[in-house]
Amino acid sequence: MMADGYPVRDAEPGKTRPCQYDDFCILLRGRSDFALYEAALTALDIPVYADVAADLLDAPHVRPFAALLRVLDNPAQDVELSSVLLSPLYPYTPDDLVQLRAAVRGGSLYAAVLHGSDPRFAPFLQDMEVYRELART
Repeated sequence: MMADGYPVRDAEPGKTRPCQYDDFCILLRGRSDFALYEAALTALDIPVYADVAADLLDAPHVRPFAALLRVLDNPAQDVELSSVLLSPLYPYTPDDLVQLRAAVRGGSLYAAVLHGSDPRFAPFLQDMEVYRELART
C-alpha cells in the first residue's frame, strides 16, 4: 500500500492523499506478542511505535475517567471525588473545594456537594444523576 501510494482520506473533507506509515494501526489482544510484531516490522524498515504503558487506567489522560467510575460506584470517596472535581472535566478549583468544605464541615465531600448551597456544583450533580442512572441500566 505504501509503494502504491494507496489513497486515504485527508483531514480536509473530500480530499485524499497517499497513505503514510502513521495511518496504520495493529491492534493486539495483549502485549505479550508485541516484540514479535516489532521485530518483523523493523526488519522490513517499517517504523514501529507502541504505547506500552504499564497500566492504561494510570495514564494521565485516563485518570479522571477512572476516578469518575469509582465515584459513580461510591460517591463517598473524598480523594476520588476531589480528583474528578479538580480534573479538566469540571471547572472547579482547589479554592472552590476549600470554600465548600468550610461551609459544610462534617461528612463526606459528596455530602457537602449535595447539601451545600453553592449552585456552581449543580452541573456536577446533574451529571452524577445521569451517569448513575446509566450505570444502573
